[in-house]
Amino acid sequence: MASDDAYVYVYDRRSSTSEGKTITIGGVFGFSEFRDKILQTFNLQPDDEFVITTTNRNVIADDEDYVNLIESADTLYILKSVVQPLAAPVAEKIEFQPHYDTLIKSGIYEYYASEGHINPLPFAFAELIDNALAATVDNKGSRNIELSLHFDDSNAGNHAVCVTDNGVGMTSRQLNNWAIYRLSKFNRTERHPRTNLFEDALMADDERQMLTKHNEPKSLNSDISWFGVGGKQAIFFIGSSTRIITRPKGSCDVHEFTLSKDEFKRKEANKETIYSGYIRNRPPCDYSHIPKNEEITKKLINSENSIDWKKNGFTNVVITGIDSKHVKFMKQDFGLWTRQLAHIYHYYIHGPEGNTKMSKERRNVGALDVNITISIHERGKPTATVNLHDINDDLESQYIRTAFDTFEFKVKTDGGSGIVEGSIRYHPFLYDKETFPSDPYTEVFPNSSVDVDGNDDIDDVPARGRRPIFECFWNGRLIPYTFIDDFDWCRLPKKRGNIPNDCFYRISGCLFTNDKFKVSTNKLTFIDLEGKLRDRSTVFSRVILGQEQRAQIHRQFMEWLKECHEKHDKQIKFLNFVETSTRYDTSGRKNSQLQHSVYTTIEWDGKSFKQGQLVRTHRTTPIISGRIKQFILSGTYEGDVYAVGGEVEIQQEPFALYNEIRRFPLSKLDREVSSATVAHLINEEEGKLPEHLHLTWPEGNEIVDGESRQSGVTIGAMRIEIRNRRKESIQKLPSNAGSRKLLLEQRLLYETNDRGKIREITSHVTTHAKTWPYWFKKMENIKALGTYTIQLRTMLNESGVYTYADGCILPQKELKFIIREAPPSRFLVGMLESPLRIGEPFDIPLELQDEHGHPTAASDDFKPVLNSEGLQLSYADIESRQNTLIIKGVVAIGTVNSQHGKNFIMTVILPTMKRELQSMKVRLLPGQPHALLIDDRNDDKNDVDDDSDEIKCFDIENLSSISLRVHVVDVAGNVTLGQKLIVQAKFPSNSGVPALTCDCSESGRGTLSGRIAMKKLKKEKKSIKVKIEVVGNKDIKPCFCQFNVSPSTNVKVIEVFYTDPYSDDSDLIKLKMGSDIYWQAGEIMSDMSFRLLDEARREVVLNKNVCSGIRVNWTNHVSSEDLCSGKLPDITIPTNVRDTKYCEIIYAGQKNIDFSFNIKPIAGEPAAIKCTVVGSRDIQLGITKNDPITVSLLDSHGNKLNVRESQLDLVRVSAEGLDETLIEKNIVNNTVHLNNIQFNQGPLGSREICVMYGHSEPITEYVLLQIIAGTPVMIDISGWSDFSKPVAVLSGTRIQEEIKVQLLDGWGNAARQKGVKVLLGKDSAVKLTPNPGMLLTDIDGVAVFKKFSVSGKRGEYNLQPRVVVNRTSIEGPKLKISILPNTETPTCIKVFYDQSIKSVVTGTTWPDFEVNVQSEEGMPVTSSVHICMAVWKGKPLRDKSVPLSAEFHRINEPSQGVQNFNSYRAPTIASSYSICFCLCDSPNSRNFLMVSEIIKINVVPGPPYRLQHEVDPGTPTVSNTKVARTIIRNLTLVLEDKFGNSTGHDVNGQVTVIIETSEQTLKSAEVPKFDGNCARLEMPMKNGKIVMNNLTLQENSPGTDGSQYVLHCELTSKQLPEQLPPYMLKFFFYNDSFKQTQMSVLAKKRDVLKNAINSYESLFNLHHTLLNELKKTFKDADNKKKQLLRDLQRANMKTKEISSTADVESLIRKFSRERDVMLNQPRRKCLLKEYPDKSTEILGKIGHLAQVSDDAIACVLSWHMMGDMDCLVTFTSKKAREVHKATGGTQQLLPLDSIYKKNLPDPNRPLPHLRRPPSAGGFSNAKGNPVYARDLLYFPKDPDNCKIVFGMLLGETLIIDDLDTANEYRNKVVKFTYCPTILTRNGERIRSNGKFGGNQNKAVSIDRLRGAVFGAMLPEECSEIEKQIELLRKYKESLDETDTAFTELNNHESSLQTDEMIQKKHEHKEAIERLKEIEKKIGLTRSSAPRQKMDSGTPSKRRRR
Repeated sequence: MASDDAYVYVYDRRSSTSEGKTITIGGVFGFSEFRDKILQTFNLQPDDEFVITTTNRNVIADDEDYVNLIESADTLYILKSVVQPLAAPVAEKIEFQPHYDTLIKSGIYEYYASEGHINPLPFAFAELIDNALAATVDNKGSRNIELSLHFDDSNAGNHAVCVTDNGVGMTSRQLNNWAIYRLSKFNRTERHPRTNLFEDALMADDERQMLTKHNEPKSLNSDISWFGVGGKQAIFFIGSSTRIITRPKGSCDVHEFTLSKDEFKRKEANKETIYSGYIRNRPPCDYSHIPKNEEITKKLINSENSIDWKKNGFTNVVITGIDSKHVKFMKQDFGLWTRQLAHIYHYYIHGPEGNTKMSKERRNVGALDVNITISIHERGKPTATVNLHDINDDLESQYIRTAFDTFEFKVKTDGGSGIVEGSIRYHPFLYDKETFPSDPYTEVFPNSSVDVDGNDDIDDVPARGRRPIFECFWNGRLIPYTFIDDFDWCRLPKKRGNIPNDCFYRISGCLFTNDKFKVSTNKLTFIDLEGKLRDRSTVFSRVILGQEQRAQIHRQFMEWLKECHEKHDKQIKFLNFVETSTRYDTSGRKNSQLQHSVYTTIEWDGKSFKQGQLVRTHRTTPIISGRIKQFILSGTYEGDVYAVGGEVEIQQEPFALYNEIRRFPLSKLDREVSSATVAHLINEEEGKLPEHLHLTWPEGNEIVDGESRQSGVTIGAMRIEIRNRRKESIQKLPSNAGSRKLLLEQRLLYETNDRGKIREITSHVTTHAKTWPYWFKKMENIKALGTYTIQLRTMLNESGVYTYADGCILPQKELKFIIREAPPSRFLVGMLESPLRIGEPFDIPLELQDEHGHPTAASDDFKPVLNSEGLQLSYADIESRQNTLIIKGVVAIGTVNSQHGKNFIMTVILPTMKRELQSMKVRLLPGQPHALLIDDRNDDKNDVDDDSDEIKCFDIENLSSISLRVHVVDVAGNVTLGQKLIVQAKFPSNSGVPALTCDCSESGRGTLSGRIAMKKLKKEKKSIKVKIEVVGNKDIKPCFCQFNVSPSTNVKVIEVFYTDPYSDDSDLIKLKMGSDIYWQAGEIMSDMSFRLLDEARREVVLNKNVCSGIRVNWTNHVSSEDLCSGKLPDITIPTNVRDTKYCEIIYAGQKNIDFSFNIKPIAGEPAAIKCTVVGSRDIQLGITKNDPITVSLLDSHGNKLNVRESQLDLVRVSAEGLDETLIEKNIVNNTVHLNNIQFNQGPLGSREICVMYGHSEPITEYVLLQIIAGTPVMIDISGWSDFSKPVAVLSGTRIQEEIKVQLLDGWGNAARQKGVKVLLGKDSAVKLTPNPGMLLTDIDGVAVFKKFSVSGKRGEYNLQPRVVVNRTSIEGPKLKISILPNTETPTCIKVFYDQSIKSVVTGTTWPDFEVNVQSEEGMPVTSSVHICMAVWKGKPLRDKSVPLSAEFHRINEPSQGVQNFNSYRAPTIASSYSICFCLCDSPNSRNFLMVSEIIKINVVPGPPYRLQHEVDPGTPTVSNTKVARTIIRNLTLVLEDKFGNSTGHDVNGQVTVIIETSEQTLKSAEVPKFDGNCARLEMPMKNGKIVMNNLTLQENSPGTDGSQYVLHCELTSKQLPEQLPPYMLKFFFYNDSFKQTQMSVLAKKRDVLKNAINSYESLFNLHHTLLNELKKTFKDADNKKKQLLRDLQRANMKTKEISSTADVESLIRKFSRERDVMLNQPRRKCLLKEYPDKSTEILGKIGHLAQVSDDAIACVLSWHMMGDMDCLVTFTSKKAREVHKATGGTQQLLPLDSIYKKNLPDPNRPLPHLRRPPSAGGFSNAKGNPVYARDLLYFPKDPDNCKIVFGMLLGETLIIDDLDTANEYRNKVVKFTYCPTILTRNGERIRSNGKFGGNQNKAVSIDRLRGAVFGAMLPEECSEIEKQIELLRKYKESLDETDTAFTELNNHESSLQTDEMIQKKHEHKEAIERLKEIEKKIGLTRSSAPRQKMDSGTPSKRRRR
């Protein structure tokens, strides 16, 4: 109503039906004015009785109602009373959101997107039912929801779907909100909350929501209508129009609203407001506005009066325009989709327990009384109605009813806010089938495997198959498209366990989430469920009877699943138990044994199978027949049992064939075949066994058994068949494993003469295949004499086994025969004499044999014939000796090529033999020397023609070498050897050759070598005759030869020719040796020719032989054809004119002939240009470039051309912003120079200049220049936000920003000019430290005044930068600063510790931490600060805050910026911990001003301390009867350290378990025995854990009835250094099972009471401990306060004025102001930058370590030590090396441990003038006040080490007043002792050697030291005030601590007296009394001694706070 044009619609509905009127309410601010307008508009009188209400019937009666209930455009009623029915309907105008497609298509998109799986229509119905469930949540009676379907086949337009509920209904405003798309319940606000007209009036949404936030089981809270989306999506998915009819509870008005797709289109076409409409507010049963054809709507409206409006509301949703596809589905698949709806709302319909059998007979606990009815109304047909409660075959009902057991669990995510309740159901296998229900909607799982029901193949997946385990429910409602496959703890394990794999497929499950998990708007899928469930932080726990269990859920699930399998799975009945056997597991686990029970009989499907029965398998390869040996069931059983399966052992038949026992799963047993059939099959199998071998000889050469044959006999090929009893040929023996082929082996055996030994000659094995039978090839030439045997044997596979089954022999066969010798038919040549020589006789022996090599007698008729190639053979006679024939006197003549002889093949022929010819190899050596021969052949053969009478002639060229080979030969002409065979050749004198000799003694040959060198031989020939003989041996005939000498034809000269292409003359040009040829670069020089000349100047004919010796150096590829034609290869001219090519032609003959010339390239035509920027590429804007740009003309190969003046005009230049008029062009050294380059405009940066040469097609080149700013003419200041506003800065501190001065040119560009002077002007009252001085700009034209300290009085001052360019000053803007007083505040916390420590052991100490609280400059703050150490378990929080659960360690005394936390005890719980250090405003405050970086350290468990259980087993109660003998069903013991942390995960050992008597049992009592009558058990411990399962007593075991015994468990391990205490578990023993049962109940009650008593006592002890700690804290705080009060009195403070914290704070402020005034006074400071590393190994820089009070002394000392002021002092050399490396060697360093302390001056040594008495030259009245310089220093930090440093640096340096006094002092001192360096107070220095004067010994002013000066000390008054302030702060903190401690103590004492604590004490007392009674019943009496914390006898865990 703030707007002036606000209005409302008002309808007078007292009795009138008139239209409403618009009343303007702009400017109306009160109810009285508004009522006056009502009276005026409707002509009402002030005394008329009426009320003004909203459409929600909220009465407007005062100003508050008027303001809160009315808004512009609202609709109001004028009624007689608030409960008056409307006299006529009212159309209330509403508006709701953008384009209508958002509504009508959103459902289509979202629902049709899911139609790939199943029809989503039921899910659309579910959205409407969700709204109805939310509306009926507060019903006190039943919640009725009806979904009715109305079909009229005669008119499809009359189809309708109606959803009706008896819920709370909606007001008009709520109906308006419903219409707004995506207006979720979180965004809705009830502007017009309804008042309670009646007792049952409508509650507001938010109130109802608060009431429904309760912990319903399985989140059945009906809070499933959330998003403001689903209902509208569903409506427009089902149809095209809807009508919402609703009446709120307690209202007499009905509100009606219509949404229509056609209406949206009409509004859009007419450009009307689409999202606006009217809500019709009408009385009940008014359907006057309904069209005639909507009979269904009329019926609904007509029935409205049947509902009591005071008690109930209603909502009807009518959908029309139904899609025809939906109509078909709704009719035909009515049963399917109603079952789907029953599945979705299963738990709303049947309650949390679901549709169990009991739920039909009684109300399910927690049931919501929901009735969902679905009906179909078809015209002309009876109505079909179904209540979802009556549907029993929905999938969830099938799951529940077929499940035999349930595993409940709970899941917590997101820190516990996300809750998921889960359940897993087990569907057992019963007798012959799986009970797991099949899924009627398998299309939901497109990737799942097909149903495997009925197929029991072991490779298939049974029961559930590949479907996921878990369905997912959100707030109790099914989310149909989300499934969870499994979790890690319930997944089928990879390794086989003791649970069959099939059991994991017999489970189904449900997950029930609360509203902390997100779902899609159409509630089809979860968005984040699976991700959260699989998060590592998610916690799973089992739930038993509503209580969460702490044990591991994986182990509990496996135990539950095993129990379900053993208890519920039933299929086969095993009878006649025999025994329990053990066998090794074959699944791969080592040393794993499995227990099995053996039975002889089973009953299956009404049939009995017994031991020995003939059976057959099926679905095995191959099919096996045999007799049952036994049945095997996995596990340990006794007696008859049912089981889901097992194994059968079968003795395979026929026994003679197989003899094998096979094991199969029972599923492989053929239950249909009869025993007779099996017996027949076995008989058929026996007929297949092999019986005999059938042998044939297909190729002849048959061997008859026992016959005799001559040597060389042939055994023919054999064809063999293996035949069975049926006379059938077989090839293999039936077998189970692999192929059992039958092979045939053939062996030939020979009986030797060696004592009848038999030797195997051959052995062959043959196989049978499709293409060949059993076949052995023939064996030829059996020659050895003796007896032979052929063996044929059948063999099984290749194993060499000749038997099968139980020793049955496979078929065999043998043949024997004899071999004798044959007549002679061949001979062998015997040994010959050695050596054999040419021409000398020798004998040849011959040995005669038969054709197989057996010796035989010779014949006298033999006439040998000798032949040999190359030999002439003859013999003298023949001689016979037994079987040897000798040929006598054989002579051989022939050629032998070597002195070593020659091998000849000699043949001997005996014509009468069968093999008449025999060859042999003989070696013949040469004979005796006979003659000389000249060998003129080119080979080295030893045979020479023996023609010594002929004179040999040789033609030879002049100047060539001669070589005569001479041979000494035998009679056959063979070269032979002899002694002293010196051969000589004599030449005529004119030949130029001396006598030649050679020695032929060793080789029988030699070479006479020389050279013909005849002079003046040009064209005619000359002859020379030579005689050759052996010197001194006339028996050897000499020889002669003649040489005919002619001129040499060898090449002597090379001539080369070429053609000049640049000349008009085409004649060849002859080249001279070494001449130059000029040719264009890069071209090919061709058409070069040559010719060769010999000694006679004759042209040598070119051929391949000659040309092969020609080589050129310019190419490797030379064409032989071109050379033969006289052409030379083409020459490639170098591309660079500077490269001269050397060319050479070489002819390689007897002597190399060469010819060479040079080719020099010349440049070609212009093809490119090259531009070079001389000097820098940078050019200033507006400035002419001093250096030119050079342009060179290049040819195509980059050779530079000469430039002529005429070519200058062809060179042109262009660029952006280039002043072309200034450019000058000239030629320098054949290069064009472009001068006066200048740019006058354009941007800075890279700029291209285009240089062109030519006109028509110019050659272009680009030159890149860098345009930089011009001459600086102004400056810019960056880093300063606003020049008009002053920048605040604390006095003595640095300015916040650097002052960056940038030079600018006239165009505003940054001028990058280096070396420009920059000055910073300032007001005289301001002091800048260090003095900025003068700066020079850098390469970027920037000068930066670093952050400097500003000192001065409070006020505003100016700084002004100024630059000087070319003696011109440029002023910058004035920078204003406002100086404020400084206060010291901390800025960060630095923590230093040994970072190599990553973990500590529980109960030990944390590392030592040094914590530095630093100020802005990085120095520790000087004010007192309170630091605490925070430790918490877990990771750091994301916001780096300190959690509330953190443990704090505090130091009561505040520190001056540095605090050490040493030896603090680490936690006792092993985990990962986070540590940080916090700056607090008071000692005990948790208000953290600052937090350091978080440190993560692991606390690891300590060594094993005890053996402890994981879960407390309580006190077991057992008996020795047949039942209840189990002491422990399942107990896990682990190793713990002394603080209860699990440890020793690598410890293995042995645990010995025995039973002992307890203290309540007599020591002499009987001790029970374990099962098996064992007194002790030993169990292995692995990895620090032992699991004891089913620890059972022996039946009828001894023991005292009613006694208590102890289970004593003791660990023995070599890995433990000492023995751990045993684990003790007490239990009760009884001889009577009934009594044991009673006592077991009492024992459990006793355990519960003991746990409760322990809890109470722990609580009381905790309160008592806390009370004592609080008292101690208060006492300590009070004592501290009193001590500080005494300290204040000693500090001269009036303590009477200090009575409260306010007084203390007032004094602190007063003293702080006084201190700040002193601190703000100008004071000298050292401005050297501190080294950033603040570790404890660094002392500091020299300039920071000392302070000097006097300015003059500070100046001269700082100047004297100028080179050392920046030196960094470290404690160790190691740290110094680290800093040196880190700073790159730029930092001076001085390690303390490197100082030789013996040379340090004695601090107590007197001054030099006092070291001698006056009698010895000393004097006491020294002038100038001499003093040691080191004594004038004050060390604020670590004075001891500082004295060492300055003692080493200054030594005994003295300070004296002035130079004259110093010189006088020195003159006196040096007379008797050494005088050190003297510094004067006015800045002079006298060195220790006496030098003084000059600038080197004169100190500069303090300003020129640039801050490298010792700082001044604080005034003493400031120190006193600082101490007082510190005392006052401590006292204030003490007062706060005292008050806080007193308050906490009082609060705690009060809490101990509350009714709750009194009640707990009473309950504790009652529990003790009840415990006494129970122990008395059990037989125990409570000892008067203190009760143990754990009655099991184990050491108690440490009590934790």
